Amino acid sequence: MTLGERIHQMRVEHHLSQGDVAEALDVSRQSVSKWENDGAVPDLDKLVKLGQLFGVSLDQLVLGQGETVEEELPPPERSSKPMGQRIIGVILLCFGVLVGLLMAFLGNGLPGFAFGVPFYLCGVVCLVAHRHPGLWCGWGLFLLLRILLPWVTGFGGFFALLGMFRWGSIQWAVIGLCALVLVALVARTAWCYGRKPIEPKVESVLLVVTGWVIWAGLQWVLLQATHVYWLYVAFDCLQLTLLNLLVVVTVRMVRGRRARPGKN
Repeated sequence: MTLGERIHQMRVEHHLSQGDVAEALDVSRQSVSKWENDGAVPDLDKLVKLGQLFGVSLDQLVLGQGETVEEELPPPERSSKPMGQRIIGVILLCFGVLVGLLMAFLGNGLPGFAFGVPFYLCGVVCLVAHRHPGLWCGWGLFLLLRILLPWVTGFGGFFALLGMFRWGSIQWAVIGLCALVLVALVARTAWCYGRKPIEPKVESVLLVVTGWVIWAGLQWVLLQATHVYWLYVAFDCLQLTLLNLLVVVTVRMVRGRRARPGKN
């Protein structure tokens, strides 16, 4: 109920006309009519006199009988993970378990549960990731493929494939597919996390350039076909993480340079 509606209701309850109220408050009847139609708001001294006339407190007149001012609270925090995302995560985990049980039943035993790893991975990401779960699922599957590449293809790791590269070969197809997926994932990562511009200061630019030099050095190390497999995997994951970080920071610096005041 608005203030004007309360004034009208109280006036009627006290069997007063607009003229009576106007006379008591020393205002025109048109002013009272505007108040009741919410065309104007009475001054504070008039509100006090209205309360005295109707026998109510200022709070009761302004807020209404039995009405209280509710402090505006921020909306309750919703789970950053939508219900649908959590349901998908649970479904993926259950499906992974079913795949593992099926493979174990077909004679693979406990190692059969390894066939459900992609589903476990994506299920956990959907349950844990607060933002961009699809992107993180993509990165998880891509890293899993890079780790399992020696067993999946029999050609060894990704960088070992580069040493066997021949146009028109199966190695060429595998390398091309990995490269396309990598470019798509890096581009999506830059799109999701590179929107906020940062000012390209000299120190930060030098740091980014140093990072690119280190990343190039990691490529050289990996091309030497590291013989310790898990060390190879660690270097590969490190260079992919560094690549994403450098791309995101570089994109944000470019945005910051374009948004710099005084730049035409």
